[in-house]
Amino acid sequence: MNTLLSAANAALQYNRGKQTGLAGLVFIGIVLLAAYQWDHIVPILEAIGLISFLDKWGLIYEGESYMTGFSIFMVAFRICILFVVLGFLTLVLGIIFSIIGSSNIGAAILGTFVVVLALPFILLWSLYDTIFTPKEVREERKRERMRIYKEANSTPIDIIKENYNEITEDEAIRYLNRIPTKGDHLFLLGITEENEVFFVFPKPYFLNTENFSAGLWGIKSIMKRCNGSEFGIGPFQIDIKPEEIYPGRGIQPVPIDRITFYHSENSHKDIKAKSQQFSYRDEYRKYIDEIQSTYIQKKDNLEKTISITPNKERFNEAVQEIVNFNASNEEIVRMMIQSEGRVQ
Repeated sequence: MNTLLSAANAALQYNRGKQTGLAGLVFIGIVLLAAYQWDHIVPILEAIGLISFLDKWGLIYEGESYMTGFSIFMVAFRICILFVVLGFLTLVLGIIFSIIGSSNIGAAILGTFVVVLALPFILLWSLYDTIFTPKEVREERKRERMRIYKEANSTPIDIIKENYNEITEDEAIRYLNRIPTKGDHLFLLGITEENEVFFVFPKPYFLNTENFSAGLWGIKSIMKRCNGSEFGIGPFQIDIKPEEIYPGRGIQPVPIDRITFYHSENSHKDIKAKSQQFSYRDEYRKYIDEIQSTYIQKKDNLEKTISITPNKERFNEAVQEIVNFNASNEEIVRMMIQSEGRVQ
């Protein structure tokens, strides 16, 4: 058994030596090839500026290629020695600092030492920043730091109220008076008196469908803070509990009588991300299909009734009812439906 192990070890060492020797032979071959083709290589080095750079440092000897090669070799050798020395000093200092920093007193001394060393650089940077950075840029940085500080010390609802504009109920109804479409995640936020947060979806206000009556509909979410950027999405995370009112159905009526609506053209990144996530949920896609098909079908039927009914009373009812079918994006939705080949 020992004999077999010794043979295997010898074979392993031989292979390693062969690989090392092969790398050395390849390098020697490259050097010989470079020396043989030196006249063709020099123009390339001149084109990239390497020859002029070495000449400025006095490393090029006209007509004395051996001296040029020797001087370049010595510079490379000295640089290698410098890196070795610096690496050794770094290792020694690292060991010393780790020993000193292992105790509380040593850590305090080490911290003071680092601060004293860094203080001149900090002062120089502050002076440079004050002199050369425009005042507008400094003010913008200050506002950004203040914003981050306020977010770190505020609740999610406080952040909404700080960054979003409060709008009236009528403004909310007008803003949402459109037919929902795939990819449309421009929702409103609504906060109840009990600090419940709703993402309110687009919908023609007076439209009744099989599952969604007149009014506004949305999904309720519970917002809670995270520790820092725990989930990589910012200072807080939005959790959704859609089953609280209607088991198995997340989309629910929005209590308009006890809610305040908020809107912003520049939505907070966490809320924007969550809105986009909502727009791809299966239940929201079903909501889109039902609102679209019901709206188009009902309006088409009303227009047909108005055009052909002989009954004056039914005619007047249809005229009054069709007034509510005024979604702002109706024409676009109809074109989308036609392009998809869907028949209502």
